[in-house]
Amino acid sequence: MNGGSSRIVQSATLVALLFIAGLLYFIWRDTRLQGTKDPETSAVRATKQEQARSRRPTKTRQAERRRGQTEKPAELLPPPPEMPPVLELPRQQAATRAFTLASGTVVTIRLVDAISSERNHPGDSFQAVLDEPLHTEGVLLAERGANVFGRVVQAEQAGRVAGVAELALELDRIRTLGGELPAASDLFMERAPTSRRKDALTVGIPAGIGAVLGGIFGGGKGAGIGAAAGGAAGTGAVLATRGRPVNFPPETRMDFRLRAPITIVLEESTIRPQPQQEEGGPPTLRRR
Repeated sequence: MNGGSSRIVQSATLVALLFIAGLLYFIWRDTRLQGTKDPETSAVRATKQEQARSRRPTKTRQAERRRGQTEKPAELLPPPPEMPPVLELPRQQAATRAFTLASGTVVTIRLVDAISSERNHPGDSFQAVLDEPLHTEGVLLAERGANVFGRVVQAEQAGRVAGVAELALELDRIRTLGGELPAASDLFMERAPTSRRKDALTVGIPAGIGAVLGGIFGGGKGAGIGAAAGGAAGTGAVLATRGRPVNFPPETRMDFRLRAPITIVLEESTIRPQPQQEEGGPPTLRRR
């Protein structure tokens, strides 16, 4: 009896062990199958995340580390220090002196541009240079050769019978050591000589020749006719010819008088004494 019970217990134990072994086998197999469908386990995913983090730029990782080190609660950060106000020192202005060219001062120039009563019109501008320096109180204010600008005020052509050519100029700007300044001057006028003597000769000579030829070929009556014809020819020549123009070629020297004073402001460091005597010929004419 006892032997039979022992065999029954052993058989039951063996069956239980076989059941447990089968159950473990099925669990192991299901785990393998699930791992084949989704091979990315949590460990694998963690490894990939770490690799992706390591591939980020070095600057980004350093910035994250700094943020992690510096991020503190706002109440723990000390307030920024107050910056003292910046004091701006006033700029020191250069010392200056004012000088005046009095009204009536003679300004001697030399033309750069050619000017003619036949070609120019009122309002036309012209350029020149100073032929002599400008100075006052022993101080040089404008150098010889400095640019001068003016304009044509009047330009009249000569008439065919009456009237002569006229040309009037004035200055309006002078380049000084204190800069280019406006200027007002008296007019510089030039009038062409009259052509009355020339006109008389132009009429009289053909008339005399006509009278001589008429007298030779037609007697006294022919002389009168010849004189009239010659005089008419001479008069026609006078009517067809204008009088002489007024021409100012380049390098023409002119004197103007200031109609109003000019104030020139110079820095103390640029003040130069009046030159005693300048050597050489006329200044070089150059167009600005």
